[in-house]
Order: sequence, then structure tokens, then C-alpha cells
Amino acid sequence: MTYLHSMHVYHADLKPSNILISNNGVLKIADFGLSVHDDGSGSEIDSRSTTTGTAWYMSPERLRGAGRCNFALFEKDDVWAFGITLREMITHHEPRDREKARFNAPSLPEGGAEVVSNFMRSVFQDQNDRPSFANMTDDFDDIAEYITKISEDQWIEEIYKWRGTSTQ
Repeated sequence: MTYLHSMHVYHADLKPSNILISNNGVLKIADFGLSVHDDGSGSEIDSRSTTTGTAWYMSPERLRGAGRCNFALFEKDDVWAFGITLREMITHHEPRDREKARFNAPSLPEGGAEVVSNFMRSVFQDQNDRPSFANMTDDFDDIAEYITKISEDQWIEEIYKWRGTSTQ
């Protein structure tokens, strides 16, 4: 996403089903059907682009229609969608509370690693305070490690109904 944004391409529909994992574990972003490109010409964004997408993953400002003809909205909207996707990966729950998903920051997972909690708080700020992908890359390795750990623990718990704290 950092690369796409550096090329002024904004996905506009980032969500788990649009993130693919190769056999080698490489993430691939898919489905650019709603993406927008700021070519610097000052051209306006098609109004369908500001209102089309998956509502659960859209930022509050995009849902309110605040970003008509505003490429900056899409950069921050992609960051919000990434945060919702990360929350879903951690909690294993889709963001289905329509009112909260639409206009408020979602609740954060309990007992999350500090780096994840801090990262998610930064993502779910007001649009003007929300970081860009380029400003967030330092924490990605720690976040990936945390997600891998909790995903394994939840998988073991769900499959084996095991609720311990060690693997002995």
C-alpha cells in the first residue's frame, strides 16, 4: 500500500477478501475495480468512487460523503480500511455493527500488545490526524508477529478446545 500511495493510486475497497497470500507467504492486493489514480491534472473523481465500496471498511468521512473530488480522502480511507482489516484479523470478527463501523472508531481488542493498540489508535483517529502508510511501516513486523501468535493460539483453542497458556 505504501508503494501504491507513492504512485498516487488509492485502492478504495481494501478489505480481507482483497488481500491474497501467495504460496510463498507474500501478500498481494487484489481487485482494483474501485481504485482511483491522481494523475496530478486536477481532474475530479467520479462521484461513484466516493460512495461505492464495502461500507464496513469505509472511513467515517467517506461514508459521510466528505471526500467528493478529494484524492487525500482515499489515502486516509485506505489506512482506515487497513485498521478495520487488522482488527478483524485479531478478533476473528467482522465489523458488523453498522453504526459503530460507520461513524466511530471500532473498539480495540482487549489485552492486545501495546504496539498493536498504539498502532490501531493512530489509525482510527480523525482523518487529519490519521497517519499515512509511509509513516506506519516501522511497526509492521511487530504487528505481524503479534497476529501470528494470537492466530495460532485461537486456532488451537477453537480446534482442540484447549485453554492453557503453555504447549506442554
